Order: sequence, then C-alpha cells, then structure tokens
Amino acid sequence: FLALQGAYTASLKHVVLVDVLVIASLFVVRAAVGAVGIDVRLSPWLVLCSGLLALFLALGKRRGELVLVGAELTPGRQVLEGYSLALVDQLLSIVTAATISAYSIYTFTATDSSAMMLTIPFVLFGLFRYLYLIHRYDAGEEPDRVALTDVPIIATVGLWVATAAVILIVS
Repeated sequence: FLALQGAYTASLKHVVLVDVLVIASLFVVRAAVGAVGIDVRLSPWLVLCSGLLALFLALGKRRGELVLVGAELTPGRQVLEGYSLALVDQLLSIVTAATISAYSIYTFTATDSSAMMLTIPFVLFGLFRYLYLIHRYDAGEEPDRVALTDVPIIATVGLWVATAAVILIVS
C-alpha cells in the first residue's frame, strides 16, 4: 500500500489512465484491509465491485476537473491535458456498465442469499443519479460532497443498507 501510494505521489499521478487506476487500486487495498480488520471474508466480488465503484468515482472527479478548469488552462495538472471530456464520458459509460454487471452477477450468485438481487435497483439508481449530477450540474469534482448532500443518493444508500441488512438477517 505504502509503495503504491508513494509511486502515485512521485510519478503515477502524472500518467493518463494509470492515475485513475491507481486511485481505484488504493481504495480497494484500503477496503481489503478494513475487511480483514473486522474479520469479514474478502470475496473477489467485493474487490471487483469496490474497485469498479472507486474507478467510477475517480473518473467522475477527472470529469469535474476538466469541466471546471479545462485541460488547456490547468498549469500544474498536466495529466488533465491527456484527457478529453469525450474520453472520460466514454470511460464512465464502460465502467458504469461493468459495475452494474459485476454487482448483478455478484447478487445472482450470492451463496448467502440470492435475494440480494433485490438491492440491484438501488445500485442502478445510485449510479444513474450520480451520472445525472455530474452531467447536469458538473458535480463530479467533489464526490464526497455529493454523497453527503444529495438527498436522493443519501436515501438510496440508506435503503440499500436497510434492504441488504434485512435480507442477510432473514437468510
């Protein structure tokens, strides 16, 4: 983790595409350490879905940066010059589809309860709502602010947690 963080800080944050992949990887490592720390079984699906969600948020942030200041007007942020809005939007589409697919397959194949597929609509709405916000209101630069202030996203996360908890308790 520390080696990857150091490499990101030193040079990888300046390499187009590698920057967002490393950000997502660092998030996955933190999630994995957290899972081990609370003695939760670390499934490949958790790793994949966490990584895709982190990549989705990192790309949304890059999009927000591009919209806010423009690639040509960003001294000190040379990595943005390698991105275009069209590229980031296409990557967001791919990652969104991959996230939905991975989460859906994960719920269909869950060994604890296939009823987890009832949580898919919450994931769909959450991703779609976030895409709506970053395209309509250019809100992608601060994903944490969006997650903590957008009432529909807060409600969706709450409903997802409640639904998943009920399913896991009942099954």
